[in-house]
Amino acid sequence: MDYDLTDQTRLNFAYAYQMKAPSVDDIYAVQYARAKASATARELEAQRIHAYRASMMNNLSGYWLTMICY
Repeated sequence: MDYDLTDQTRLNFAYAYQMKAPSVDDIYAVQYARAKASATARELEAQRIHAYRASMMNNLSGYWLTMICY
């Protein structure tokens, strides 16, 4: 979302969401006593990411100066 604060200054806000479910290989991986991975497939959960970004852009003599916060 962009917002023009003045003719020279612009604010930008962004949000992103991502979910990654376990793959079939992760779920049905072979489990045996000497396996290096000690966790079982029953303990797997979906991974969720929420990302936010805010930035301010300022036009100084034809050049855009940008400050970004994550």
